[in-house]
Amino acid sequence: MKRACYFGIYDLLHSRTRIIKKGLASAGYEVIECQVDPRKISGIKKYTELIHKYRSLQKDKPFDLIVVGFPGYFTVLVVFAISSYPLIFDAYISYFDGVRDRKNYSLFHPRLWYAWSVDFLNGLVSDVVLTINFAYRDFFVSKLKVASRKMEVLHKGADETVFFPRQALENKSNTHVIGWWGSFIPLHGLPVIVEAAKHLEDSSNMEFHIYGGGQLRVDIGKQIKVNDVKNVKLLPFIPRPELVNKIKDFDLVLGIFNSSPKSQRCVTNKVYEAMAMGKAIITQNSEANREIFTHKVNAYLVEPGNARALADAIIALVNDKSLRDKIAKGAETIFKEKFATKHIENEFVDILRRHGL
Repeated sequence: MKRACYFGIYDLLHSRTRIIKKGLASAGYEVIECQVDPRKISGIKKYTELIHKYRSLQKDKPFDLIVVGFPGYFTVLVVFAISSYPLIFDAYISYFDGVRDRKNYSLFHPRLWYAWSVDFLNGLVSDVVLTINFAYRDFFVSKLKVASRKMEVLHKGADETVFFPRQALENKSNTHVIGWWGSFIPLHGLPVIVEAAKHLEDSSNMEFHIYGGGQLRVDIGKQIKVNDVKNVKLLPFIPRPELVNKIKDFDLVLGIFNSSPKSQRCVTNKVYEAMAMGKAIITQNSEANREIFTHKVNAYLVEPGNARALADAIIALVNDKSLRDKIAKGAETIFKEKFATKHIENEFVDILRRHGL
């Protein structure tokens, strides 16, 4: 049996890890994990620990393949330095794109060019680079100068053992709950959601529940307070089992609404999770979303960064249950057809075959 080393500081419990490991097994590989938890071992020490583990694992029998798990932006060159085996890098998304999107640095700042160099060098030394959609594949080729023959799309999904359709509680109050969950970072466009809620505050049958925290938590709180937005509940992160019970009672789920270049290439985890649960989704009309969705068939797509357009979409779906139900069913159907675990696992097996691995 061939041996594959799954290498890095990846999350052992992440669905991406589980899918790639299953794909490797289906392709006839014994999967040997060489992983360090960055929460327990930090700084440069985590890389020296990885090297030590790797050398111990391949001492008796060599590997046939190495897969660097996400996040692995600073791990790829470590592998390149200590190994000559074929290397698959699960980039997921671009490191440079993420640094640029946070807008902490000007275009000519050395930190930004360093980030570009990280993506470029990782692509240069890898045999295969995985990313989450075709929009990002094209970005890696055109902007990061990674050879197109190396680029492959391995789609995102959601853990169907956790996120699956559930019966919502009967809504006796006639209040429609519009839900969102995640990290408060610029990419997600939370200020647009809050502004849309302000447009709708005279509608007594709508309430926004926002779960999460992070970089913009204080700013979002200020926006709500300064504008006296009364129909938004800002709530902390909660454990996944509790979150799923909240999602099942959402009438609508909101996706991403930032107008930045990166947002054109991203479909956030919450959108896949909402699809898996059969929820009606409103998200922005972007290159990445158009790869998946058809407007008013399996999602309601709105102009990026436009709070008024988002408010109008919410009104349209709150007032039209048949359209809301159609979109919810369409989202569930396309998830099962294209983004279920088994489908993505098979995608990965096909990638291995295309590259003779």
